[in-house]
Amino acid sequence: MLHLIDISLYFGSRLLFENIHWHVRPKDRIALIGANGIGKSTLLKIILGRITPTTGRVVHAKNLTIGYLPQEGLPEFEKSVIEESMSAFRDIQAVQMRLNEIEDKIKILPHDSEAYQRLLQEYGECHHRFEQLEGFSARSRAEKVLIGLGFRTEDFERPCSQFSGGWQMRVSLAKLLLQKPDLLLLDEPTNHLDIESIVWFEDYLKSYEGSVVTVSHDRYFIDHICNRISELDHQRLTDYSGDYEAYEEAKALAEEQLIAEYERQQDERRRIQVFIDRFRYKATKARQVQSRVKMLEKMEQLNLPEDERKAVHFRFPQPPPSGRVVLEVEDLTKSYDGIPVFEKLNFILERGDKAALVGVNGAGKSTLLRLLSGEDTPDRGAIKIGYNVMLEYFAQQQAEKLNIANTVFEEITAAARDHTPLLLRTILGAFLFSGDDIQKPVKILSGGEKSRLAFAKMLLNPTNFILLDEPTNHIDAQTRDILQSALQDYEGTLLIASHDRYFLDNLVTKVLELKNGRMKIYLGNYTDYYNKKINEASEVMQEAQNSSPNKKSEAREQWQKEREQNRREAAEQRRRERRIAEIEKLIHEQEQLKSSLEHQLADPLLYKDADRIKAVQEQYRRTVAAIDDLYIEWEELS
Repeated sequence: MLHLIDISLYFGSRLLFENIHWHVRPKDRIALIGANGIGKSTLLKIILGRITPTTGRVVHAKNLTIGYLPQEGLPEFEKSVIEESMSAFRDIQAVQMRLNEIEDKIKILPHDSEAYQRLLQEYGECHHRFEQLEGFSARSRAEKVLIGLGFRTEDFERPCSQFSGGWQMRVSLAKLLLQKPDLLLLDEPTNHLDIESIVWFEDYLKSYEGSVVTVSHDRYFIDHICNRISELDHQRLTDYSGDYEAYEEAKALAEEQLIAEYERQQDERRRIQVFIDRFRYKATKARQVQSRVKMLEKMEQLNLPEDERKAVHFRFPQPPPSGRVVLEVEDLTKSYDGIPVFEKLNFILERGDKAALVGVNGAGKSTLLRLLSGEDTPDRGAIKIGYNVMLEYFAQQQAEKLNIANTVFEEITAAARDHTPLLLRTILGAFLFSGDDIQKPVKILSGGEKSRLAFAKMLLNPTNFILLDEPTNHIDAQTRDILQSALQDYEGTLLIASHDRYFLDNLVTKVLELKNGRMKIYLGNYTDYYNKKINEASEVMQEAQNSSPNKKSEAREQWQKEREQNRREAAEQRRRERRIAEIEKLIHEQEQLKSSLEHQLADPLLYKDADRIKAVQEQYRRTVAAIDDLYIEWEELS
């Protein structure tokens, strides 16, 4: 479908990619991952033909259609939401326009004229074409996608220009989905979606007929839709099959194998070098010495993987304790231009709570955080901050508040309270600023680097109540893990508005749901909240089914079918797991045999027996082939 062949790219003297070979097959679901600034968006632009690689070429199937959603830089739309969305149906609109033209013309032509008959025949053909393109259902299809992406029916006729950039991005995404290109290239598509829209989007992509390549740091999104992960790292692109967890396991296993192979090779090189050094000046051993020298020269040099830039584990200064009640909200009400955002909200946060604030975009999450921080004022109600509470607010645009005239080190020094330069360097190291990086001007930092610096500043001083508004937007997986680790260690109180389900799941113990201007509180992490929402929906459906005998019978049949399907899937899963365990045992045995054969091949005495060396070499070849076959089967089953 699409192939990248020997792609290399230089920006000035900087090498971004080297000799990349990659392919996208029909119905592939690929997550393109890697650190911020590594070149993921650039690779998408090479596929689109917007950037020409230094070497190599892009080959794709004839008439391949590609849809692209960039992170930013989208055009501003002036049409209404529904009009702009339906502009995706260009073929339908062209046929509709021609039908309208024909209708206008035949109104004024005599029915017995040749022109009338000719136009009437064309009208029939256009009408048939319109039906083939499903023109009559075009608007309903557009409305379905828009509702899935979070728009309300009353939004359809509003001009796009009245919406924020995030909502206009949703219009662009709706157009792409309605166009149904053969290949979708999505660059951070979930950044501007709320959780409900992400869940709908995941379901939509699961049944999408084309192929999907998505740049994403959203682990749950990757796990739900992707069957391949391609990691861009150290100028190379490496493919892994399966979800994110399978990628992590496969990468760790590959690195362990490389280290083990490297160590075996180093042992062998040392043994050969000892032989050379021992007999270098002995005339009777000159031939064997030269043979060993050539053996060393021909031996393929294995290199250990470069160390990842691991975050220094740093326990941030812990805050002084607050009173038991950190925040008490009573009858909080807020509206804009007469339109209510929420009314009579009541909730309490206690010391040590780590709470998620969830709800669809527009539910009022950011508004609530601004009210709690004091940046905005409520219409009615009270916000009571507890005893000895020191509050810090991290807004979505926090990185934009950095002083671009400073260097990284100057910026964090300006925010420090009695911290030594050594401690500040340690803190910056925890957020991946080390060596010369700390002298970079803030103005040249990438978006992800600015976010890391803003986080480091926020966690530098010991406030005991932190409000976070979408903290994981525009940061890579490694930075998210650093932030998550720091917040897990944090002993203060947190309230976090985020659509990153993995981030929330591993951090929060309470979920506050804003919906239709009201708040409901769920105990537990995000998975607990999600399961409770499913149970609530099931109870509503059960009540409806109980009111109708036919529906009750249908529900029972459906439940029986699903139970039988679950049993079959569970049996198949157990069979796969047993086979995977068998394969892993066989791999271990074959690897041990391979290591034993390598030791034999390194023994100089072996080369005195021609028959024996031939037998050992053949056994070694068969063992390597068997290991390769076992890994292929393991990968498919995993």
